[in-house]
Amino acid sequence: MTSDKTLTNDSLEFGGNVDPPTNLHEATFKFSQEGNCLGSTEEYETLNITYESSLGIDTDKGRYFVLRTDGWSVDDERDLEKLFNRIKKILNET
Repeated sequence: MTSDKTLTNDSLEFGGNVDPPTNLHEATFKFSQEGNCLGSTEEYETLNITYESSLGIDTDKGRYFVLRTDGWSVDDERDLEKLFNRIKKILNET
């Protein structure tokens, strides 16, 4: 069986009809850890980091990170750097 599907400029072309490319607007990464030993946060802490763009992550250079949490404890800035490095690795932007 043959198919006339070809990949052209990030869109699929079916016999002359071109589907627009799929546009990814955001990706959310959810992290969790035990609360800090001071008891100033809940038993478990959660951090959501959303990587987003109004025009699409794949095409817009104005992408940014949004952090949402009710409490996230770190020992120093390297802890946050490690999280962002994990995200960048997943997004293949390192």
